Amino acid sequence: MFRLTSQFSRAADSIAANISEGSASTDANFNRYLKMAWDSSHECVTWNTKAYLRAYISKEEFESNRAMLTEIGKMISALRRKLNLKK
Repeated sequence: MFRLTSQFSRAADSIAANISEGSASTDANFNRYLKMAWDSSHECVTWNTKAYLRAYISKEEFESNRAMLTEIGKMISALRRKLNLKK
């Protein structure tokens, strides 16, 4: 359980860190960091699913986490699209 928690935490931290780090750069580089943040959000979906399947979290927690991660992914994708339109 510790390893799963650690992996989930690192992936979640990576979302924020990549957005923060990339925001001070060019649009093209920011877009690259946003892709890494998006990838990390999908990694969190995996860890969330594993936690649920191993009965570490309830179905309600699983669904709530999944909904938040989906929303984060959509926000990152929308920002990436906006940056691509500026080209």
